[in-house]
Amino acid sequence: MADSLQKKERLQTQHENRLLKETIGVLREKLEAVQFEKEQGLRDTAVSFQKEIFQLKNTVSTLRDGLEKMAVEKEQEVRDAFLSCDNEIRQFKSTIVALRDELEHKRIIFEERIHDSKRDHLDDTSQLKKTILALRTKLEINDSRKP
Repeated sequence: MADSLQKKERLQTQHENRLLKETIGVLREKLEAVQFEKEQGLRDTAVSFQKEIFQLKNTVSTLRDGLEKMAVEKEQEVRDAFLSCDNEIRQFKSTIVALRDELEHKRIIFEERIHDSKRDHLDDTSQLKKTILALRTKLEINDSRKP
């Protein structure tokens, strides 16, 4: 009976080993299939990205060409505008110089008037101080004569 029990256990262990080996084999096959699908997905993604990169490079090149053309056109427009406005700019500069000169002349006249006004004010103040001093002196003399 112990022999049959050992035999039974050995058969059961062998059966379990076989099942485990079959399961490992199936899992390996599944793993390989998943890895292949993953690699295929990566290849497909890489091809898709390469196509997109190519399209983006073409778009960038086209946009760059358009931008350069637009920059040249704008630069020409600026040159044309500058040439057409050059005379007007010179006139404005001349007007500015004339206005500055006039402003400076008026500033000098204004400063002279202020200086004259200050001088007149100082003269008036000095005269008033002298008058006040003379009147104060007369008042003191009159006060000193009173008994």
